[in-house]
Amino acid sequence: MHEEVQYVGEKPLKELDVEVFPDTKRTSFEYYDDDGKTYDYEKGAYFLQTLSVQRTGNTVLFEAAVPEGVFKPELEYYTVKIHGPAATSVDMNGVNLDQVANLVALTGEGWFSGNDAAHGNIPVTYVRIKAQAKQSVTLTTQ
Repeated sequence: MHEEVQYVGEKPLKELDVEVFPDTKRTSFEYYDDDGKTYDYEKGAYFLQTLSVQRTGNTVLFEAAVPEGVFKPELEYYTVKIHGPAATSVDMNGVNLDQVANLVALTGEGWFSGNDAAHGNIPVTYVRIKAQAKQSVTLTTQ
């Protein structure tokens, strides 16, 4: 999800919200982008990144695979909204991420736990990570 636009290229897409509802079965989807104007994607000028998630007991593993293609989108961050029990800690690539006080403070990489009013006020953990890189995020939940 991202801010509404009326046409391709109206505003640069620098951040993408990813709604995640983890299951015990590993699930994934692919984020794709290209210049939106030419057929250069046929020559490898595209961006493709597989995002996957799996819940195992009190742990949720979210992964962003190594991107494919040579196109470099303007995308800088994913804000991953992981629905379910709130996180008690979040590690990225084996390093503990900083927890922030609220969503407004989530300006760089980090995380925040709150509730999602749009989905029945269920607990959600927001994790902001850099896009365009291989990432492995592990949430420990309640």
